[in-house]
Amino acid sequence: MTDWVQQAQDLTDDVLRPAAAEVDRAGKLPSSHFAALRDRGFYGLAFATTDPVHTLADVGEILISGCLATAFVWAQHHGTLLRMVMSRNNTLKARYLADLRSGAVTAGVSGSGYANPENPLIVATETDNGYTVTGQAPFVTGWGLVNVIGVTAYDTRAQKTVTFLMDATDGRGVHAKRICLSAAGASNTVELTFNGYEVPHASVIHVRKARRGGLSIADRAILR
Repeated sequence: MTDWVQQAQDLTDDVLRPAAAEVDRAGKLPSSHFAALRDRGFYGLAFATTDPVHTLADVGEILISGCLATAFVWAQHHGTLLRMVMSRNNTLKARYLADLRSGAVTAGVSGSGYANPENPLIVATETDNGYTVTGQAPFVTGWGLVNVIGVTAYDTRAQKTVTFLMDATDGRGVHAKRICLSAAGASNTVELTFNGYEVPHASVIHVRKARRGGLSIADRAILR
C-alpha cells in the first residue's frame, strides 16, 4: 500500500521546496510541478486510499509547506473530480473521468458557495439547449494552468443548483481578470465573470436541489 504522506514529503523535498524561491520571485509555476503530481498519482488520490478525507488533508498540508501555490491549484482539482464521480451524465463521465483521475486533464472549481440560494453570485437560466449563465465568481484558482473548471450556478426558477464543466479559457460570455494575491500569487487566481455564457446540456455534470446555507459534500471534502 502506498504511503501517500511519505510520497508527498518526498515530492516536496525533491521538487517543490527547491523551486519555492524562484516561484515566489517570478510569480509563475513550472509545469514540472504538475507533471510530478501527475506521475506520482496525486490527482487520483481520493480514490487511492481507504480514508480519502484525512489523507487529502494530510497530503495537502505537506504540499503547502513546499509550495502554497502548487498545493492550492492541486486541491481545487478534487472538487471537480468528486462532482464528476457523482454525475449521472454518463457521456460526460466517459469523456473526462478517467483523465481527471490520472491527471491527464486537470481541473479547477467554482464551488457551491457562489450558488447559495440566499445570495447567488452565479445564476443559471434554463433554455431549450441548456442554460445561460450570468454573474461572477470572485475567486477561481488555476486559470491558464488547468484544462477545465467545474462551475456551480443557481437556477432561481427551478430552485436548484446547476453544475457544469467548461474549458478554462476566456471566450464568448466569459472573462477572467487576474487577482494579485500577497501569497500564492503564482496560482493564477482570477475573478471570473459570466455574461450570457451558454452551457449545453451535454456539459452539465448534475442538477440538484439547492442546499441552503452550506457547502456541497465535494467542497467540504477539499476545504477540510
